[in-house]
Amino acid sequence: MATELSLMTDEELMELYQSGNELAFNALYGRYSPKVYGFIRKRLRDAQATNDVFQLVFTKFHKARDQFDSSLPFAPWIFTITRTALLDWHKQKFRLNRKTERIAAEPVTEESSYEKPEINLSPLPEIQRSAIELRYFDELPYEEIALRLKTSPANVRQLVSRGLNRLRLAMNGRTP
Repeated sequence: MATELSLMTDEELMELYQSGNELAFNALYGRYSPKVYGFIRKRLRDAQATNDVFQLVFTKFHKARDQFDSSLPFAPWIFTITRTALLDWHKQKFRLNRKTERIAAEPVTEESSYEKPEINLSPLPEIQRSAIELRYFDELPYEEIALRLKTSPANVRQLVSRGLNRLRLAMNGRTP
């Protein structure tokens, strides 16, 4: 059976996995785990973070297996999941860093509120600042932000991404 699986396409293996065949998953994992791990490692350069995101990818992969359309290629699908897991990890890290900074700067009182984290967004142009505030503080979807900023969701994603990059540079003492 293993040799038969090795001759199957990725899409055929996904169909088998969707129907409950664990050997099909093992074959896909064997094909893609080194590529996925390398993709993540190249972007994070931290072994523990890479392992965490790698595990998240295959958890998401398992949960989303029924959403896969076998008429479409498998590789872009798995790497979309990988990019999403990386973004989720970065967002979580960004939120934790902001919360930790705020907790450290705030005196501990019973009334302490963590609704809107404090972060210096002044190095950003107004449009990027607004996009980041709406996305991370107000937790609005890109489509809603696009309506409010009178632009496209794709442009909002770009504004948020560029804004976060500027913030990282500013936090590291480099000029954005």
